[in-house]
Amino acid sequence: MKIPKSILLDPEANKAYGAFAVAVSVLAFAYSSNFGQVLILAYYAVWLPLFFVDYRRFTWK
Repeated sequence: MKIPKSILLDPEANKAYGAFAVAVSVLAFAYSSNFGQVLILAYYAVWLPLFFVDYRRFTWK
């Protein structure tokens, strides 16, 4: 499965991803003492792909 870079980097296309990532972050920090490792792994799963996207190769329109 390949995720288009525009979903992660383009400000017009990443509203849904951004809202989901912020929601997961809030839940992870609020309930990490209750649910532990599962929410921390979900937090990393949401934010880690941003480190692997080569934003320099992304062409702005």
